[in-house]
Amino acid sequence: MRKLIGLMLLTTAILLVAGTLIGITPVQAAGSGVHARLSSVLENHGLGSQVQISAVVIDLDNDKVIFSHNGERALIPASNQKVLVTAAALDNLGLDFTLDTDLRARGNLKDGVLDGDLVLIGRGDPNISGRDHDGDITWVLKHLVSGLHELGITRVTGKLYFDDSYFSGERIHKDWPTDQSLRWYEAEISALTLNDNCITVQVAPGAAGSAASVSLLPDTKYVSIDKNETQTINSRSDPKIGWTRPSDENRLRVWGTISNSRGVYQSDCTVSDPAQFCAFVMLETLAAQGIAIEGGLQRAHREMQNWDDFALIKRNSSDLAATLYICNEHSQNLYAENLFRIIGREGMGEGTFAAGEAAVLHFLEQNDIPHTGLTMSDGSGLADSNRVSANTLARVLSTIAKHDDYAVYRSTLPVAGHTGTLRRRMRGGDASHANVHAKTGTINGVSALSGYVNARSGKRYAFSIIVNNYRSSAVRVIDDFVQKLAAK
Repeated sequence: MRKLIGLMLLTTAILLVAGTLIGITPVQAAGSGVHARLSSVLENHGLGSQVQISAVVIDLDNDKVIFSHNGERALIPASNQKVLVTAAALDNLGLDFTLDTDLRARGNLKDGVLDGDLVLIGRGDPNISGRDHDGDITWVLKHLVSGLHELGITRVTGKLYFDDSYFSGERIHKDWPTDQSLRWYEAEISALTLNDNCITVQVAPGAAGSAASVSLLPDTKYVSIDKNETQTINSRSDPKIGWTRPSDENRLRVWGTISNSRGVYQSDCTVSDPAQFCAFVMLETLAAQGIAIEGGLQRAHREMQNWDDFALIKRNSSDLAATLYICNEHSQNLYAENLFRIIGREGMGEGTFAAGEAAVLHFLEQNDIPHTGLTMSDGSGLADSNRVSANTLARVLSTIAKHDDYAVYRSTLPVAGHTGTLRRRMRGGDASHANVHAKTGTINGVSALSGYVNARSGKRYAFSIIVNNYRSSAVRVIDDFVQKLAAK
């Protein structure tokens, strides 16, 4: 009997050693409950032979990995990149950090005339739009101008300078798709922003057979309608409207058809040099508010960018939590790119792609988060040169779950079946009823989802699943994976 027991112990030891040698972990060897259900989803995916999947689940009660499928494999994350950026922004900057835009002045003021100059200084706030101001795109600019009204200023003899030097480097990443540069989600990056760095194109039908009416929001001379090649048709079909502009100019050619029985069609086109766009509209806003700037508009030179002798007239400050919310809930790329550069500027001294990556790496290393194979080309995930593993993303989420501001961060993520980019997904089953808060990610050949699950059992999980090179829809598999996790 003793010999039999000894043989059994020896056999067990050999199996454990063998298991270590061939890379079987306790997580993968477990065959019960949630592991079996999740494994079944990924084993029967039907996504084609070239598919690559990285998936990890962490139990938030003990911070242990309970499921891993190629967890360390770094794949293209698409907009799950924003999880890294927004988590690093929360941790590095803190919720007390504000995104400020200043209007400053120098000179002598007499009888309503400022014998001097103004400067508009941007520090990366992407919220200068009509989003929180009943659609009034220029609300923030008017708010800044109100500081001049309070001083009784009606004329400025000098210039309106604008300083966008808080960011530097390329405004467009070399790995972004070149055929989508006019789409809102590929807007140029700038430290001074306006209307998500886009011009809003409005097309209203006229009489059948005539050209449609094309207008722009904001109404500015910075962008022009070079050619209106639209036509109003007698039909109930959907509008088919397109536009183009030269890459470094803001002259639009608009074409297509719109039904005379339909309302106004509206969409956004990116602008070239968005900091100058913001400043140009600011100059127009000053004029509309009765303040003449006799010296015109000028971008600040490097040697001019110490503004200590300019007095603060008015400051607009945006809340970090609200900025994180727009970034994650609506997957707004410009917000992610600006946050990426802000943490680079604040933590590494410059607002560039490279500094943003360094700031995120600092966050990961400070929190002992593994990042094997990580490449951060941009902040939004639009570049297909980005790489991150599900293990890194899940570990970021589990780290934030222990953060003092976890509840705020979780609230920035879309809710399955209810809000943001998840409002039409997982409407039924255990994943609904606000049980899943997660960030989506989609570009060509990539689908990903990372976030938090409150399971039916009361267990809380952080998870990440990234799918690359699939043939049929990966959303079905990802949502099934999350539903099975929520059912635990």
